[in-house]
Amino acid sequence: MWLVVVLIISVLAGVLAALFLGQQSKPTSENTQETPVIETKKKKKSKLDMTANLAKKDSSKKKTSTNAEAKEAVSTSQFLKTVCRGHTKPVTDIAYSPCGSYIGSCSEDGSVKVWKLTQSSNRPIYSQINVKFDHATACAFSRDSKYLVIALSDSKELKFYGIKDKKSQDKPEMVEMSTFKTEHKDTIGSVHFGRDNKWLVTICNGQDTRVMFWTPKGKLIKQIDTKQLKNHCGVLSHDGRFLCVATQMAEVKIWECKCDKETGMLEKVDVAMTLKKHTKGVQDISFGRPEFPAVSDGVATVSDGKWRYYDINIQHQIGEEPKLKLESDTVEAQAIAVAPMSGRLVAVALAGNLHFCDKKTGKAVEIIVNAHKGGVTKMIWNKEGTLLATTGRDKAINLWSNPQI
Repeated sequence: MWLVVVLIISVLAGVLAALFLGQQSKPTSENTQETPVIETKKKKKSKLDMTANLAKKDSSKKKTSTNAEAKEAVSTSQFLKTVCRGHTKPVTDIAYSPCGSYIGSCSEDGSVKVWKLTQSSNRPIYSQINVKFDHATACAFSRDSKYLVIALSDSKELKFYGIKDKKSQDKPEMVEMSTFKTEHKDTIGSVHFGRDNKWLVTICNGQDTRVMFWTPKGKLIKQIDTKQLKNHCGVLSHDGRFLCVATQMAEVKIWECKCDKETGMLEKVDVAMTLKKHTKGVQDISFGRPEFPAVSDGVATVSDGKWRYYDINIQHQIGEEPKLKLESDTVEAQAIAVAPMSGRLVAVALAGNLHFCDKKTGKAVEIIVNAHKGGVTKMIWNKEGTLLATTGRDKAINLWSNPQI
């Protein structure tokens, strides 16, 4: 009897032992199955670590690049003398007064400003007038710096303002003088005063290819036509003798403005010479400063992405043609300005950067990276060639010192 009981207990113990071992084996198998999952997580973590490491390396490279750019900006910004801010929309034109004390500017925001440049302040003070229901597209100072003329976009009118400056530290006063309507049918892109302020010339930026000469009172004196598809801009030489108009055509004509020696009034406008060697239309033009009265030393042009410098100190009366002195190898030139006083420096806008180049070699003397956000649209030197004013789509006017001075 006891033997049977012992056998039964042994069997039951064996069954219980088997069940217990089965329960232990299940977690072991589960742990075995989970092991690859843990390894996979480890691999993912290592990939993340690698990505983080790469990101850190890229970040360090960017910081190094940024530091290098910052150093470059510091080295080039030494030529940035002043920044004129105040316009709320892009500037359409800028002009230097012959006396060197003022900069005139007009903008798409309808404002016209006269900035007074003082040595005692890095921030020029300005006077402002607002054009109602219109805006100015061009501006120019008279030869004696006493007047500023603006050309209006929609009405095609010319408005004259007197510039009064009583105290050296006060902002100049702008007094509206007179207005007359022109006969242009397109946007006036350029306006210039002739000799002794006896006449003005207006050139459109568009399909109205007529070039008109006016008295300050609005009388039309002369009219010529480039007879091209479109005019881009027009420039009058510093001595008022030559007029050059950039058009869609490759050849650029230069007219001679002949005035009465006693009265200074314009009498004749005749074609004097032609600038050749361009393969496309010309976008911008700049005259060099005359070496002595009635002789302009050269003219620079921008076409097909290149800039060219011509010697026009020639005897065009006997058929002598302008001499091409230099053709740049760049393909991104957009605007140009020759330093006055027969200096060797030419300012060239290249893809948003400002290059100061030697007009005899074409090599850059100094390069300003990102002179304006969105690129440089207008450039003009002061009379002495010591300061260059530039503007772009960023609404600012920057004044740069001449790197060669």
